[in-house]
Amino acid sequence: GGFTGAGTNGGFALRGTWSNGSPARKLPIALYARASGMWSEIADSNSRRERAWQNARILLLDGPTNDVQAAIASAAIMAKWDKIRARADAHGLFKIVSLVAPRTNGTNTAPLLPAWATGGIRDQVNAALIARWQAGEIDMLIDPNLGRIGMPDNATWDDRDAGSGTL
Repeated sequence: GGFTGAGTNGGFALRGTWSNGSPARKLPIALYARASGMWSEIADSNSRRERAWQNARILLLDGPTNDVQAAIASAAIMAKWDKIRARADAHGLFKIVSLVAPRTNGTNTAPLLPAWATGGIRDQVNAALIARWQAGEIDMLIDPNLGRIGMPDNATWDDRDAGSGTL
């Protein structure tokens, strides 16, 4: 083992490797998924799920979408990241984190809450995650908003969609 989480809560990156039959699906991954998917729960969840950390080599973590939805302050969200990172570092895990993707209402035209507006919590968390990647706290950073990947050198972006990403 070493993987925890189902295909439905595994995040788009891991789910994509399954769908494509990638050898990556055989890598021992600690994916800390909770029913709510909130970093505020993941960071404090350390009972039986701790076993996943002990056998894993990679941490694949979706951006804290539901924490943003709950309008948790960006500083509080990043404090939860500090806990998650400390646990991952204690187990020597390679950390892959996704930025927060946009979310809209049923008409797919407007943000659900002010937290999603320009300069809101989502933007603040994404800026903080980019800074943490640049500081070496995150090994690879997936940016679903612009179709790019922040590489392990903590400086280079690998543009995966030739600049066509506009989210």
